Amino acid sequence: PVELVARIRHHSAGYISLLQRDEAYRELSKSRQAMADDLDEAAKYVQSLLPEPTSERLDVDWRFVPSASLGGDAFGYHWLDDDHFGVYLLDVSGHGVGSALLGVSVMNTLRARALPMTDFRDPGQVVTRLNTTFRTQDHGGKFFTIWYGVYQASTRTLSWAGAGHPAGLYFDDPSAGGPAELLASGGPMPGVLHDLTYDTLSRHVSPGARLFVYSDGVYELRGTDGRVRTHDEFLTPFETPENRTLEAIVRYARVVRAGEPFDDDVSLVQIDFP
Repeated sequence: PVELVARIRHHSAGYISLLQRDEAYRELSKSRQAMADDLDEAAKYVQSLLPEPTSERLDVDWRFVPSASLGGDAFGYHWLDDDHFGVYLLDVSGHGVGSALLGVSVMNTLRARALPMTDFRDPGQVVTRLNTTFRTQDHGGKFFTIWYGVYQASTRTLSWAGAGHPAGLYFDDPSAGGPAELLASGGPMPGVLHDLTYDTLSRHVSPGARLFVYSDGVYELRGTDGRVRTHDEFLTPFETPENRTLEAIVRYARVVRAGEPFDDDVSLVQIDFP
């Protein structure tokens, strides 16, 4: 009888442990699903803040393909006044809610022009002010890169400033062959060197020109061979005019990924100048 009771107790304890384990798995599954739902809602919220494509004096379109996890890409554009059109694209380090929140904060600051003593028609001044406003130590060590440009319609002048971000791609004539002109700048990401001043660069814009602004998720793609593609590999297809479209760029990215979800957000803005 003693041995029988011991065995019954042993198997009962094992069965209870099994029930407790299964319940823990169910609760963990519910928690993961709730977290996934929250991240999905956050991603939808970020996407809801993105501007609509427009043909108001300029033709502007974009593509945004979110990564498998919540990223920190954000972009926007609007007329600053009757003569100046601003466009920007930023990319926050890392993934998750923290990166998304910082991206939304920077985007809302630019949308509301909430930087004091800043001429938003001067890209260098805007990025310089962002550098002193969004310090990395105030945001958990997270940082962002940005390309900010302003087009003055009356003089057909495009001005820009960059901070650790990929260069804009400019084509005088999108229908002609040849490489893109890289609208780059050498400034580091904002928030690290607080007393840094960012320069404004500019060029004349030809009628019918096209500009692409994008995040590094467009070209830093890991293929099925495990190799990450380079920026030069990304630029090569642009030498052919038919590849100078949003659809062609996204198609290139999907081919490299072979149908797998993207590791990082893919963000692209295309501007066609009259």
